[in-house]
Amino acid sequence: MQGSKLLMLADYLDSLLPGKTGMQQLLLLRDIVLVLLMWETSMQGNNCGKLTCSDVFLPGGQPAPFPLCKPVARGTSLVLKPDGTKTAKGERSGPFTLIATEDSQHSCLVRLIQYLQHRYPAGQIQHRYLFSPLTSTQEGFADAPPTASALGKRLNKHLQDAGLYAGESKGEVKFRAWWHVG
Repeated sequence: MQGSKLLMLADYLDSLLPGKTGMQQLLLLRDIVLVLLMWETSMQGNNCGKLTCSDVFLPGGQPAPFPLCKPVARGTSLVLKPDGTKTAKGERSGPFTLIATEDSQHSCLVRLIQYLQHRYPAGQIQHRYLFSPLTSTQEGFADAPPTASALGKRLNKHLQDAGLYAGESKGEVKFRAWWHVG
């Protein structure tokens, strides 16, 4: 899948936000951040889903203060250090730096902070995973990472709803690094 398709998917999800409230709006914000995060870092969806608050650092190496609810100026950055990926099992993989850009709609860092502001309006982090799935009652978030299967199905559904689905395999929906090509 081409990178332009990822950005079109993010734009499509963004266009749905005005008609949503509460949990549905929060889920769309989460999905936008996941799409942009996979685009900017080339991480697989499964690895993005496993990110925790303790994987987010300031540029100097100190843990990022949570919640990340301050407005983001252009050039602001955060560093993600995931705890284990396919190539770095059981240890921190190489860091990924997110930088706020002028294009705030496609800036993963700007959208991440927007998502966290909505998810934690009182400023208290209640779950360690940044992209937790919903609980079985659909009224809150579980303190667990989303499964790769659930992420793949949700993103595939978004591609279909946006008219962007072109028969991508489950592996392609995991947003591999070669998505940057094109």
